[in-house]
Amino acid sequence: MTGIPAVGGSELPSTPKPKEPTASELRLQSFIAIERPLVFSVPEACHLLRISRTVLYEHIARGTLKPIKRGRRTLFHRDEVERFAAITLV
Repeated sequence: MTGIPAVGGSELPSTPKPKEPTASELRLQSFIAIERPLVFSVPEACHLLRISRTVLYEHIARGTLKPIKRGRRTLFHRDEVERFAAITLV
């Protein structure tokens, strides 16, 4: 183990390197960076998050994904999709 020598001869553990983003995280980041839509429809959110419509609605029911309702439409703000992706892709 490499680290910083501490008082008394023992070593302190070195700081771990930040985790490299996965391929799916990079795809999501690149899509959002290029397109930058403010809101996503249900099919778009399912595609971005790579989950089924049923799983999407289960997360809405649990409160882990918060939709925006506009009349009969269910939409998701870009920040909400990014937040959800960050906690589920970890």
